[in-house]
Amino acid sequence: MIITEIVTVGKRKCKVITDSEIAFVIYKGDLHKYELKCGEEISRKVYDTLFDEILPNRAFNRLMKLLLSKDYTHSELITKLRRDGYPDSVISKAIERIDEYGYVNDERYTKGYIESHVNRKSRETIKRELLSKGISKDRIDEAFEELTSLNLIDDETESIKKLLCKRHFDFENADYEAQKKEIQYLFRKGYKLSDIKKVINSVCDYL
Repeated sequence: MIITEIVTVGKRKCKVITDSEIAFVIYKGDLHKYELKCGEEISRKVYDTLFDEILPNRAFNRLMKLLLSKDYTHSELITKLRRDGYPDSVISKAIERIDEYGYVNDERYTKGYIESHVNRKSRETIKRELLSKGISKDRIDEAFEELTSLNLIDDETESIKKLLCKRHFDFENADYEAQKKEIQYLFRKGYKLSDIKKVINSVCDYL
């Protein structure tokens, strides 16, 4: 494996590009320490040191620092490491190590995300947000089904009803314009029109 280019990345790091389409980011001091020079070959010993020890450890530490601030999905962590310049082989080692400690659990993350957002966001909105975080549709649907069956979250119409009550909507006396305003608001929030109208046409038990 021959180094074809070394590109500066910020003040402290550089990106090493090789002829085998493998690229990685290291500290500038590593260039001297491991005798990495443009046009020269990376020895097997140096390669093993970098890809089996140095880079996986740095990637793991990066993940730990991220997870100290908040929870992430596997997909989000992989994306962040790729943006940091870590090769996929290194990312796999770091993710595997994280999983050994049980620090990342997409099923747990999905359920927690739903529970914390379901009272102020529609299910469709939550689904879109979770999909963007790399959670599969099947996992999302299963989480909704389980949480609903255990009465840990309300069904969609009950969520709409509570949100309308929170907004002080007068179910019995609201005129057409007032109803239209609330329907548009809820529709923009991602709730289904059929569910909204079903609730609007009912009488709120909490009033």
